[in-house]
Amino acid sequence: MLPTEIIRDPYSPNFAAIRARLARAYLEHKADLGVPLDDEVEIVRRVDEITLLLWEQSGTALRKRNSRWLRRYHWFAEVIDELRGRRPVKRLDG
Repeated sequence: MLPTEIIRDPYSPNFAAIRARLARAYLEHKADLGVPLDDEVEIVRRVDEITLLLWEQSGTALRKRNSRWLRRYHWFAEVIDELRGRRPVKRLDG
């Protein structure tokens, strides 16, 4: 099953709680993101873009063993782990 088959509409209201949790994390860690203090509205508006960038950079940092980046953004991995824990996991062999 491909991700597009799992999530038919990524902009569905069903994902509002996930976006809200990500937005809160980005607001809490805006210094790590290099965002000026007055850009809260912009962070909330661009949650999807920020998530995509962090997701891609996480993979790159892992492949390149960039421990400095991984230490700086460890909170992102923790939030993703938290969010993954909220959904049922289907076994690959099941």
